[in-house]
Amino acid sequence: MAGYEVFRNGVRIGAANGTSYLDLTTQPGVAYSYSVVAMDVAGLSSTPSNTVTVTPIGLFNDDFESNSLSRWTSVTNLTVQQQEVFGGSYAARGTSSGLPMYAQKLLSAPQTELYYRIRFKILSQSQTFNLLKFRTGDPGNGKSLLGVFVNSNTRYLGLRNDIALQTTTSTTRVSLGAWHELQVRARMTGPTGGETEVWLDGIRVDSLTTTQSFDSNRIGRLQLGENGPNLSFDVAFDDVTVDTQFIPSGTSPTITPTFTATASQTSTPTSTLTSVSSGSLLFSDDFESGNLLQWTNVQGLIVQSQHVASGAYAARGTNAAGPATYTRKTLAASQNDLYYRIRFKVISQAANTFNLLKLRSAVNTPIVGLSINNNGRLSYRNDVAGRSVNSTVSVSQGSWHTLQVHVRIADAVGRIDVWYDGTPVTALSQTEAFGTNPIGVLQLGENTPGLTYDVAFDDIAASTDFIETVTVPPHGPTITLTPTATQTGTSTSTNTPTATLTGTATPTITATSTHTPTLTSTLTPGGSFTFVPTADAYVYATNPTTNFGALTVLRVDASPDMRSYLRFNVQGVNGTVSRATLRIYANSASTAGISLWRVSDNTWRESTLNYNNAPAVGSLIGSSPSVSTGTWINIDVTAFITGNGTYNLALTTPGSTAISFASRQAVTNAPQLIVETTP
Repeated sequence: MAGYEVFRNGVRIGAANGTSYLDLTTQPGVAYSYSVVAMDVAGLSSTPSNTVTVTPIGLFNDDFESNSLSRWTSVTNLTVQQQEVFGGSYAARGTSSGLPMYAQKLLSAPQTELYYRIRFKILSQSQTFNLLKFRTGDPGNGKSLLGVFVNSNTRYLGLRNDIALQTTTSTTRVSLGAWHELQVRARMTGPTGGETEVWLDGIRVDSLTTTQSFDSNRIGRLQLGENGPNLSFDVAFDDVTVDTQFIPSGTSPTITPTFTATASQTSTPTSTLTSVSSGSLLFSDDFESGNLLQWTNVQGLIVQSQHVASGAYAARGTNAAGPATYTRKTLAASQNDLYYRIRFKVISQAANTFNLLKLRSAVNTPIVGLSINNNGRLSYRNDVAGRSVNSTVSVSQGSWHTLQVHVRIADAVGRIDVWYDGTPVTALSQTEAFGTNPIGVLQLGENTPGLTYDVAFDDIAASTDFIETVTVPPHGPTITLTPTATQTGTSTSTNTPTATLTGTATPTITATSTHTPTLTSTLTPGGSFTFVPTADAYVYATNPTTNFGALTVLRVDASPDMRSYLRFNVQGVNGTVSRATLRIYANSASTAGISLWRVSDNTWRESTLNYNNAPAVGSLIGSSPSVSTGTWINIDVTAFITGNGTYNLALTTPGSTAISFASRQAVTNAPQLIVETTP
C-alpha cells in the first residue's frame, strides 16, 4: 500500500502514508463529513469508506480521555481516575479532607459572554463547596467573578457573585451518587448589564437566572472544582465544554477529529471519529507547498519527497558533522501555555544527542528542547535551569513517530508534559522552572553544528490546546495494472493506465507502450486563460490576530465578521478581455449568497494576514444569490479584470451562516479566474 486519502465533505483534504492524519482546518458549529480511501503505489484506489458526520464545538473541552489534566493551565490536587466516570474511561475527581481541589484554564482571549457546561457526581459532602467558577485573567489565579455551589444543608444549587458580594440559593436539589449536567451562562457587560443563566440536567433554574453586576470585568479564566481550604467533599467531573453559544445537552465535548478505524472484508476502510475546533491553532505546516516559506528563517533544512509521513512532501535535516539543520517560526503573539506537535522519522543517528525541536523566547533565547540522546532515548533539556532529563523511551529508527510537548511558563511552577506516539512519557512530564519569558519562537531541528544525524519531519502543529490525531486504517485494495499508451491533449503524450481490482496479494504490473507524436501549440491572440490565486486567506473577528493562510478553506460569515481575500496575478493574456469569471468551490451551503468586492491594497501577505491588519474592502463587483454544497459558484468580474496585472478581491456574505470554500491549498478545487479574450 502507498497510503490513504482523506476526504471531508466529499473533497480531498490530504493524504497519509501511515495510519494517521490531523485535520486542523475545522471551525466550531460547522458540520463535517469524513471518509477515507486506500491508495495503491500506482495511484489506484479502493472504494470510499463509510462516511461519519460530526459538528465541532467549544472554545475549550476536556473529556479527560488523555488520562491527564494537561489541557488545564494549572492543577491543584485534582486527579484523573477510572472509578467514577460518566463517559469513556477517565474522569476527574477531587476528594478533599481540608485541601483545595481544582483546576484552572486561562483563556487565549478574555470573553464578555460564555457558556460553561460540566457533568458532575457528588459522592459525599460535609460543607458547601463550589463546582465551578468564572474568573478574570489577571496574574496568579485571577479574581473570582462568579461561583456555582451546592449547599451542604439542603444540597440546593446556588450561585455567588463575588464582585457584588451577593449569594442566591435556589430550591433545586442536587442528589448524591448520581451524575448531573450543569450549564452556566455568564455575561459581563458593564455595571448594570450582566446576566446569569443556569440549567441543571437540561432544565433552566429560574431563580438563578438573574441580572447581575460584574462591573467592567471580563472572563479570562475558568475554574473546575473548589479552591477554598478546610472543606470536606468528594466529587467527580467529566465532559467539560466551554463555548460562546448554548451547548446542547448530550453534545460530545471532544475537540479533535480522531478516526478509529478497522478494515472490512471488502478491503474498504471503515472509520469513526470525533471533532476538532481549530480556534486554538497557532501554526501548522505539512510541507505540501513544497517549500519552507511559512517559516521565519531556515538553516540547512530542506523539503523532499523520499521520506514522507503523509502527502507528497516532508522536511529533512541531514548532517555529517557539518552545519546545523533547522528552521524557526516566530509566533504572532508570545504564549505562556503552548502545545507543539511534530511527526518525525530518524533515518540514522551517530552516538551523539540531537534536538528534534525547541521552544524559544521572542528574542530567540532557548527555553526547552526535546532531543534523542546518544543512547537513542527521548530526553529534554531545560535551558533556563540548565538541566537535562532522560527517559527510558527508546526511539526506533526507520519508522515515523509522533511527538507532542506541552510547556507552561509560570516561573518556578512551570510545567512540561510529553507524549510519544500518543502515550504520556511520565519521566518527562513534571513541574519545571522555565522562568517568566513566554514562548515566542518555534524551532524544528537542531541548531548545533558538528553533529551527525539524518531525520525527516512532517505534519507540524502548534496550538493553545492539546493536539490529537486522525487515524486511518492500514488496509486497502490489491491491484493488477496494465498501462496502454494514449495520446492526451497536453503538449506531450502520456501513458494512461487501465486497471482491475483482483484478489492478489501484491500489485502486478505489465506494461507496453509505443512512441506517440509530440503535440505542439502555437500561441495566437485571443482565447481562454485560467489562473489560480497566488495568495488567499480568510480573517475572523473572533480571532483577530490569527492567520489562516495555510488552510485548505476560505470562509465567510456576517456575524461574527469573517471574510476571505484572494490575489490573482494575470500574465500572458493576449487580445482584449471579453469576459472574466471568478469560480470558487463551495464546501457548504447558504441561501444568503455571497458578495465579491474590489481591494486596492496589494501589500497583504497570505502568511501574515489577520483580521487586525486586513485591507479595507472597496466597491462591489458582483454577487451570487445562493450557495449549494459541492458546487462551483461563478461570478462575473469582467468589469474588474482589464488585462495583465495583479488583482485583489474580497469575499463576504450578508447572512449569519458561515460558508466554507476551497482555498488554493485545496489544489483540486482551488479558486479559478478564467479570462477570455478576443483578437
